[in-house]
Amino acid sequence: ENNCFLNVIIQSFWHLVPLRRLLLDVTIKDLPASDDDKANGGGETQDGAAAATNVLKTLKATMMSYEDPSSGSLHPKELRQGLSLLYKTDQLFAEGSMADAEETLLTILNLMHQQSVRGHEFYEETISDLIQLTETERAALKRTRTVASKSVDGYVEKPVAIFDPNSIPHIVFSIYATAALSLHQTDMGSMLKHLPDAINGDLGTCHVDTCNGKLATERVIHRFPPVFAMSLLWSSNSPPKEDIQALLSTISDTLDLSEAFQVDGEAAKMTQVQHGIRCQYRFKGFVCYYGKHYFAFFFSTAHQRWLLFDDNKVTDIGKWTAVVDQYVECLLSFYPKSVIDRFFDFCM
Repeated sequence: ENNCFLNVIIQSFWHLVPLRRLLLDVTIKDLPASDDDKANGGGETQDGAAAATNVLKTLKATMMSYEDPSSGSLHPKELRQGLSLLYKTDQLFAEGSMADAEETLLTILNLMHQQSVRGHEFYEETISDLIQLTETERAALKRTRTVASKSVDGYVEKPVAIFDPNSIPHIVFSIYATAALSLHQTDMGSMLKHLPDAINGDLGTCHVDTCNGKLATERVIHRFPPVFAMSLLWSSNSPPKEDIQALLSTISDTLDLSEAFQVDGEAAKMTQVQHGIRCQYRFKGFVCYYGKHYFAFFFSTAHQRWLLFDDNKVTDIGKWTAVVDQYVECLLSFYPKSVIDRFFDFCM
């Protein structure tokens, strides 16, 4: 049925507590047709809004079912149908066909962002009013700075020589595995910090006539997201095992985003709070693609062991060293943020 790409994303939402809480704590309501849509017969717009609402409702129902141990193995058919209906014009997520796990994650995160941002009175954007927040829910979202906040602008790339107000925001931070390996760094924080060095030589010179300087890229984080998600892009479907192992060896248990990026705005203030504990993220898990199949590794806090999720099969792997020995191709990794004695998720 080619549902493996969706199964790993469902597992990601379950194991990444901030994202799961966002889904479980808010009330998702149907969006009524606007007066303009009614006047113009905007059936397609309304159908799309209903489909978007249904996707989040289905994912929320899945998370609630996971909380019941008696639910057993859950099939993603209804969620798959919702995504297929939502993107039927683009022919994405068609039932029976394979889709990209990262694209699926981005799709759901964008839906969550679009449907939640209207609930925050401190934003001026007018997007979909699909989620209505109570005062308690709104306060909770502000405190945890969930994905519904403007953490969509969390990490930004912009040229140094010329400031670009349209710099690139990332929901999932993507890097090329080849560039990462070329830096020969021993840990993830150092690799992210020096990553611009691997691409600055290809940017050319400043476009201003009176300036002969070379363009360079800096990466700035303005707000620490509840989950730092990173995508590793491989140039081959079958990279050498040595390269996979080398990249996995750079993954440490924790990651300090204030050292991996330049900090500005609210993020800069957070570095001064409780010795920078709010900048700390703990490695939680990652999604892999190998042999035209997706599977995922996640660390179980309850069992203090790494588990392998392969569709409806769960395998106890044990320690991180045992995971590295699997020589898997890492696609998406996740780090959750750390506050006091608990860590927010970082995932790949």
